[in-house]
Amino acid sequence: MKTKVMLLFLVVTVFALIGIPSLTKTYSRYNKQVNVNVSGTSADIKCDATIDNPGTYISDNGYAYFRIIVKNYDTNENITTVPIQYNLTVSNQEGSTATYRYLDAAGNSNEFASTFTTRNYTFQNVAQQSQVINIEVKTDSATSEDVDFTVDLNCYQMAQ
Repeated sequence: MKTKVMLLFLVVTVFALIGIPSLTKTYSRYNKQVNVNVSGTSADIKCDATIDNPGTYISDNGYAYFRIIVKNYDTNENITTVPIQYNLTVSNQEGSTATYRYLDAAGNSNEFASTFTTRNYTFQNVAQQSQVINIEVKTDSATSEDVDFTVDLNCYQMAQ
């Protein structure tokens, strides 16, 4: 009997010693609550572009160019209700091999490329504004060549 008591005491002691390190550990329980408030503003963005006389202008460098005029108002002269940011992307249509570069009034430009995107420009919503960007066209042909291109105007509402 004494052996059984000693064996039981030994087993209890071993379990007690094994459990002691777990008493020094810290356990935490987290409640995860996420509250997100979402609000949005709908704006009446006005951002329009026209191409002025494609192929009729010649630059100082001897390249034909056309002008893209971007405006923050529509044909009824309604101004955008929010400040906007925009850029233009010019690219060849299938079968065309011309290269293009842009030159804005501030002197910003890029190297000739078959596709490019201008830097970002901004318009405020307090008065009618317009931006003229000249797009020079370069071809490998020494003769007259038809050039097919696409101009994409990308306008975004700026954070207020």
